[in-house]
Amino acid sequence: MMFDNIPENETQNETQSETISKTQESDKPKKNDNSGSAKAFFTVAVIAVLSVAIVLCVVLIKNLTSASSPDETLKKCVTAAYEFDIDTYARYSTMNGSLRELLKDSDYDYEAEYISTKAQFDEMKDSLEKEYGKYKTTVEINNTSIYAKNTKEYADYLNDFSGCYSDSSKIEAFSKSLVTVYVEYENADELPGEEEEQEIYGVLIDGAWYLVI
Repeated sequence: MMFDNIPENETQNETQSETISKTQESDKPKKNDNSGSAKAFFTVAVIAVLSVAIVLCVVLIKNLTSASSPDETLKKCVTAAYEFDIDTYARYSTMNGSLRELLKDSDYDYEAEYISTKAQFDEMKDSLEKEYGKYKTTVEINNTSIYAKNTKEYADYLNDFSGCYSDSSKIEAFSKSLVTVYVEYENADELPGEEEEQEIYGVLIDGAWYLVI
């Protein structure tokens, strides 16, 4: 609450009209000068809005980047194959049941495929561990090329992998990469490490990448 300061050296010979005038002026409500605080609030609000916009922009860019590059997905899937992780392998490859539904593969039996692949994984894992012992793998994805619709490479891939789908309308793009797998055995004294390279392919469907198997 604000109070007016009363002048100490006010003369005693005020006229009545002057007194009334000053009284009326003192009775008028004082206008608080909140322009400074208003400007501060506005600045904070602008910064907050900009911060939200920046966060949304970063999220959007991140999403677009992850959708445009298959490398991370291909790495997960190849690593899963070498580690005999059937669930990850099935999720990120064209073995995926939901993916086959999008491609309208009505004859595809995901459950049977899952059971069969898991049995192969288990058998291979047991055999390799008995012969070579424990090992770990490092997977690198390099030289990835992505081919969208209306390209010759895209058309070639549709022909090459026609057995993986019944409806190609959902296929947004194909990719070709070079994968390098480094295998390091636990018993390094007896077994040297190994390195393997091969060409792998990915397919973009409904915004997600899958390893073509």
